[in-house]
Amino acid sequence: MKVVGKTILALLVLFAVLVLVIRTPWAQNLIVTQLTNYVSSKTHTKVEVDQVYITFSGDIKTEGIYLEDEHGDTLVYARELKLDLPLYPLLFKNQLSIDDGEADGLVVNIKRGSDIDQFNFSFLIDAFSTPTDTTQSSEPMEISLGDFFLSDWKVGYEDDYLGIYVHLLLGTLETDIDQFDLEAMIFDIGDFELGNTQIIYNQTHPFPQTNEPSTSPLPKINVDQFLLNNITYEFDSSPDSIATSRKTKPF
Repeated sequence: MKVVGKTILALLVLFAVLVLVIRTPWAQNLIVTQLTNYVSSKTHTKVEVDQVYITFSGDIKTEGIYLEDEHGDTLVYARELKLDLPLYPLLFKNQLSIDDGEADGLVVNIKRGSDIDQFNFSFLIDAFSTPTDTTQSSEPMEISLGDFFLSDWKVGYEDDYLGIYVHLLLGTLETDIDQFDLEAMIFDIGDFELGNTQIIYNQTHPFPQTNEPSTSPLPKINVDQFLLNNITYEFDSSPDSIATSRKTKPF
């Protein structure tokens, strides 16, 4: 019994020391350095994270996340990102639960040429993809989302294949998500408030024809309260000969 007691005590002390070490900036920056070096070596692109803070409860705060594409252009940059991400359900229950999230100063540039399968982020999928075993099936991950606050986003989407070019300058977006069901494509949103935002959409040619029928269910989106404040949009579709622009008033 003495040996068992001493063993349990040693394990508790070791765990306490591990908790204290991991919570130090030195240990967390070391983990981030190893992780960014690993991703960079796999993708052969530049990956950086200025600062990170992680707790065992799942609170994550990062600053200065940067990822470039294969041409050296910015793919993703985030000035500050905060997530409340419980780790136990993710590691042991196959559940992804983001209770709260904040993202400030996000820059995203998505591009696709005339090749249907080649986005500028395809190298990430290729670098970390593994051969799949078609004889085995796994349960889909359960996903639940909570409250989100987004501010100062710059998003660009350029798609030569579909002829779609979208530019978004997002001021603020506040929302809380009650249900997020990807299998049934049902999404329930409590509040959705968008402000000080500019959206530009250009369609240069008709969508390519396809003979394959779509088997995916259409999404069902429910929003309890939808608020817009100071929204400017431009819509230009050459195939449909439609062009319009407007600035919304608060309502």
